Amino acid sequence: MATLTIHGLDKATIQKLRELAAEHGHSPEEEARDILVRVVHQAMQKGLGTLITQEFKSIGGAELELPTRSERGRSE
Repeated sequence: MATLTIHGLDKATIQKLRELAAEHGHSPEEEARDILVRVVHQAMQKGLGTLITQEFKSIGGAELELPTRSERGRSE
């Protein structure tokens, strides 16, 4: 398992991390690890539309003309 050191956290953040850890029965290190894992996995769960939007955002986006919808091909 890798080691990560985070420098420069303010005292209020460290105190809040300690409080959250105590509420969950964890050490501050375990609480930080759980938070990081949860946030990284949420970021990885982005939908296709979000990923496409982010990709095109870097080049200024894209304007597409959408075709009109028709009832053709629909079964009732």
